[in-house]
Amino acid sequence: MSGSGSEKQAGVTGENGPTVNPDGSLTFIYKSDFDENGILYYIGTDGLTTDYTNPAEGSRVIVERSSDGAGVPSSFVGRESKYTSTDYKDKGNKPFFQVDMGLLRRVYPVRYTVRHGSKMGWLRMENWTFEGSIDGKRWFTLRKHTDDESLPASVGYGTYSFEIEDILVRKCRFLKITQTKPNSGQKNESGKGQFEHSTLFLSGFEVYGRLIEGTGVDDEPSGLPKKKQEDAMVHERLAKRIKDLEEMCVS
Repeated sequence: MSGSGSEKQAGVTGENGPTVNPDGSLTFIYKSDFDENGILYYIGTDGLTTDYTNPAEGSRVIVERSSDGAGVPSSFVGRESKYTSTDYKDKGNKPFFQVDMGLLRRVYPVRYTVRHGSKMGWLRMENWTFEGSIDGKRWFTLRKHTDDESLPASVGYGTYSFEIEDILVRKCRFLKITQTKPNSGQKNESGKGQFEHSTLFLSGFEVYGRLIEGTGVDDEPSGLPKKKQEDAMVHERLAKRIKDLEEMCVS
């Protein structure tokens, strides 16, 4: 059950607010990039009761990145276009940004939005994974992106929104974006950035779907019915096998 307040009635939707489900959980529906309908915006306004502030303020959510580069980690969950990145010297690793939604929150993500973290659009990420976790240690794939050119390269701080397949929707406390290959700087046709650029630039993230709050967040053992759990595990094993075969062919 949600601990989101007794005034909320099942089936009620605010103008920019979530739908309250019969079990007390909340459903957040995407309308446009960085609208006021996302879960992080909801947290940043203390449940739409105050003016918005970055949800990382006051440790309402906790943000981490693989290494310290430009800007501050909290910009990852912010709503402003800020130069934010991992360390450009951190080569050989897969840079990431992640957010801990909180001890008493669980999210079933169905869509997410990201903002590139540089005015140089040609440094956008094109290969990455969006992952979830309950404990921050064991991760599962929510969506994998390969040679994805959705983020605009012609403008800085471009945004785009991505859906999660129904079969992969799982309950999460932690959400993470990991860049799996160097960003697009290595193939920039303008003559700039013709090198392997491992830095990950992100200055905005929002997530939509179902939110559970309160002491009963783990009463539901899984985000999927048993059949869907089995299908999801098969899907993950197949994706891993395909990746292994691709790497064998390359080598």
